[in-house]
Order: sequence, then structure tokens, then C-alpha cells
Amino acid sequence: MFDTLASTGFQPLPAGIDVMPAGAELAAALAAVDRTRLAPHDTVRLVDAEARQLSHQQARFHAAAREAALADPEAPGGRAEREAADGGDELRARLSLSRTATAAVLTLADAAVRHPELGARWAAGRLDQKRIEHIVRETGDLSGEHAGKVIHEVLPVAAGMTYRALIERLRELAMAIDPDWARRREENARRQRRVRATVTAAGTVNVCGLDLPLSPGTRMTRQINRLAARVKALGHPGRIDTIRGDVLTTRFDPALSGATDDEIVAAVLALADEDDPADHLSHDPADAPPDPAAPDRDEPDRDEPDRDELDADEPDANGVEAGAEEPAADRRRGPRQSRFEIRVRLSTLLGHDEKPARLPGWGTVHAGQARELVAEHADAEWRVAITDHTGALVATLVTRRRPTRCTTTPQDPDPPGMPRAVVELHVSEAELDRLGPDHELAWVRVLGDLREQWARRRAAEALRPEDGRFPSSALRRWTEMRDGTCVFPSCHCPAVDAEIDHTLPHGAGGPTADGNLGPLCLHDHLLKDRPGWCLRQPRPGHFSWTSPTGHTYHRAPQVLFDALPDPDPPDHPSDDTPYGYATNDPIWDGDPYPRGPAPRARPDPPRRRPGHHDDPPPF
Repeated sequence: MFDTLASTGFQPLPAGIDVMPAGAELAAALAAVDRTRLAPHDTVRLVDAEARQLSHQQARFHAAAREAALADPEAPGGRAEREAADGGDELRARLSLSRTATAAVLTLADAAVRHPELGARWAAGRLDQKRIEHIVRETGDLSGEHAGKVIHEVLPVAAGMTYRALIERLRELAMAIDPDWARRREENARRQRRVRATVTAAGTVNVCGLDLPLSPGTRMTRQINRLAARVKALGHPGRIDTIRGDVLTTRFDPALSGATDDEIVAAVLALADEDDPADHLSHDPADAPPDPAAPDRDEPDRDEPDRDELDADEPDANGVEAGAEEPAADRRRGPRQSRFEIRVRLSTLLGHDEKPARLPGWGTVHAGQARELVAEHADAEWRVAITDHTGALVATLVTRRRPTRCTTTPQDPDPPGMPRAVVELHVSEAELDRLGPDHELAWVRVLGDLREQWARRRAAEALRPEDGRFPSSALRRWTEMRDGTCVFPSCHCPAVDAEIDHTLPHGAGGPTADGNLGPLCLHDHLLKDRPGWCLRQPRPGHFSWTSPTGHTYHRAPQVLFDALPDPDPPDHPSDDTPYGYATNDPIWDGDPYPRGPAPRARPDPPRRRPGHHDDPPPF
């Protein structure tokens, strides 16, 4: 594309710069480049080479800092036998760093030595400092044995993961390898639940609940979203975030103590201010219809047979009837409401293993929390993903059956515009074949329904292209569950919160079929239509983005659940002490007006980490 650089006045990059190892040679090559004279295509290549060299240089800096922290003229060889973090005082003076900042530098440096494979990738420029920081932080509480196993597992793929995906993978690996530690850590942190308030530089206030129990926290969030959706449906002109803020402050206003939900909604409507940011309604370029009223939550009686889910065109989690066309007046949409979603292995819910679960957009939770959340969301849409031995999706089901003692009738039905929660169960076809209804009495109806649906699905034809512009609920579910997130390579917007897009536009002849559909968040949906960007789907679930500079980025089909190690009790226990403590201090962080010399509550003493000794000096 740029093979005639001399005639265009662009400077070519040095030969082999894309594969040149980080170090002195690459540094010299980069120093000779005039970045203002590069062709657009080569500016991106330059960034990649600069990032590689920067990571290499950061690794060298941390290694040098460690040597300085260990330097001791009185010790044999000029180096002390101690943790580098214990000797960083001169670095504080030399680099004008705080103790916290110095300790952070030396912690990374020590980790690079303690885990040679990690240090080698950093020194070679194959892993940047930010990813190193996440890896060290997420494994810092683990025993040395478990930390090494988690790091070894994640290193081959870490460079290609976003920071968020890397953190989630590290956490699920740690929870899987030591589920008892994960449970203890959550329990200890929950005992330190607290609320803190901080006045910002602008004169506003941030109120934060810290280490709150997960289930009450999700219920509180759901209630805030529910009330905000009601206010929005009644015509509030503001943005949904602003409405949520008003819901929170109004709920705890002493003047409205004991107010009903209707009174809260009315009070929030009265707070609407024309000076607040206006809701940005814009033409919807998506192929998905606008957010409609929430679907009917009424579940069939437990003793009645289920409808045939194989060809059912019931409303999906968005409440969209299959093949429905949007009215012309509704082609301008307001804010899309995110929804609660949990993805969990069926074997975990049955108690066969202790694998962690994912809450897209929230994080990773241990098995006990997953079971509790699923039980609380029996009124959600329960989707079932059946996978092959590689973890790839082969079929999607929907079950209306629930385990015994689970109620599917919501105590407070969601208002119009409030999307329905989703529980996504994952099970391999081989495992489902092995699970008979007698495996778990509480789940006998669910398992029987799944086996019956799976038998019908095996005999059915594959998903066929559809005539309408909008996919049926079954095709939409398949697309959302197959791709998991927005299909831009580095985007993690959950697919259930994204818009279903025709890769080749429907108006240009693109079919409504699984090989031409994919979820895109609003930003990336608009990006696709910008000049110079091109999205192709050569095979179902394979996406290729070409940028205006001519580079192509591939997004491979997603494995629904990556393999996780079995529990492995460590030789030395991992650290499960909380990161913060509940006290009797004022609620305000940095309170400038303390109310007298009230006695301060001492936090619980932290547990000693492995390697520390309690013997008195000099022992």
C-alpha cells in the first residue's frame, strides 16, 4: 500500500522493525525515525515498536532500582540479603518518591526476580508494565506456589488481553485453584463493610459503600435502576445516570423517611432541572429495535408442561417479539439500560465443583456467591449454552423450569424500559448426556427439561436465515451467547447490552443469519460506519476489522468458559486479610472538622504473611 514512499515524501521505517528485539538495536532504530514524516500506515507500526522498547526500558529501570535497594557497603559482595522493599529509603531521597511509590517499584522488581518467566517477558518487551502490575497485584495474596501456577497459566495469553480481561482471568484462576481461600477472603472483607464520604475538589460529594455483601449490593443496585427506569418512563428529560443519583439522594432524604416507591418517583421527577445534561436522543443506526416495555414476567405453573422452546418466538430478554418492526416514530432511542447477567457452569450450581462464575461488567465471584445470586434471580430469563469439548457453542436453550424452593414471581415487577436479568448456564453436551434427572433432586425438573429440549434440538435443522430485518428471539440469543461481548477486538461491553448488527447491512442485501450478525456496543456500531473502517465476517463468529490506515484486526470466536485448574491445596496458606478495616472514625475521609478527641477503634491486627516470624529480636 505504501511501496512508493519516496515519491510521496514519507520516510520509510527501518527494515525489520516489526520483529526487531527490544534493546540497544531497536533503540537506535527508533531514534533515527522522524515520526512526523511517516505514512499513516507506518505510524501504527511505530507505536507498536515504541511500546515494545518502552516495556524493555521499564524492566531495566525496575531491575536497577532493586539493585540500589539491596546495595550495602558492609555486606559481602555489596548486596544485602533482604527484601528489596525493606531498603528503598535512598531511592525515596534520590527520586523524590513517597514510601508507597517506592514500595510499588520494588514490589514489581522483586516479582520479576521471584518469577523468572514473568521477568523475561517484561525484559523482552513482550509484556508492558501495566499488565505486570495487574499480574503482581492479583497474585500478591496467593502463596508462592499458587502465584507461580497462576502466572504460568496466564503469561502465554496476557499480552493479547485487555487489562480488564486479564484481571478477570487472574481472579478466576486464583479462585479455581484455591476456592476455600476465595471464600475466606470474601467473608473477611465483608466483615469490614463500611461507608465513606469524600468532598471533591469541585465541592460535590462522593458517598461509597465499601466491602458490602454482594447479594444485598446487587439488590440495592437493581432497586436504584428500577426506580430510575420508572422515572425515565414518566418523561424525565435527564440522563439515566443523573436520575440514579437523584434516586439515591431522595431515598435517604430525612424529609421523605418512610416514603413509598411512588412518592420517591414523584420526588425525583420534581427534581428535574433544565440545566442538567439533556438526554441525547439520536437516530438509531442499529439493526436492533428500540428498548420496549419489559416482557411479561408471569411464569407458567410448575405443574404445567413447558411450551416447545425449539421454535418458540417468545419475547427475548429485551422484550422484542420475533420479527417485529419498529414504528417509525420510535427510531430515536434514549439510553440503553444495562442489565444484571451471571454466567455460571451448571456443574457448579449442582455442587459438583467449586468453579467461579462471571458477572459481565461486574467481575468474578466464587461458587458460593454464584449459587446465592442464581437463587435470587429465579425470575430472570434462564438461558442454557451447550458447548462442545473445546468450549465452543453448539446450541442455546431457554428453560422455564426452576429448582425447588425457587420462586419465579418477582416481588416488585420491573417497569417499562427495565431490561430483564439473565442467568446463563453453561454445560457441555457430554456432561448433559451424563446428567440424569436423578442426579440432583432439587434440579430434577430443570435437568429433565434440558435433556428433552436437547434431544429435540439434535434432531432439528440448524438455524436458517430469516426473512425480517430483526432476528427472532432464538437467533438473537444465539448471537449474544456465541459472541459474549461486542465484537470489536478490545471491547468488553456484554452482548446483552449491545445492539445486534448486520455485518453486511440489511439494506445492502445482508441476510438476517448467524453468519451476518454480531453484537456491537453503541460506540463501535457508530465506528463501523465511519469512513475508512470496514467490518467483515468471513465465517460465523469470525470478525475482521480494517482501519483507515490499512491495518486489519481479527476477533476470533470466543470460548464460553476457559479451562480452569482443579483445586490444589497449597503447602503454605494464601493471605486472606482484607484491604481495609471498619473503624469508629467519622464517615468523612479526611474530615476537616473532627468532633473532639473521640477514641479511635483499632483495626483487627493483620495476619502475618508467610515468611514473617513472630520471635522477638534478635531472633
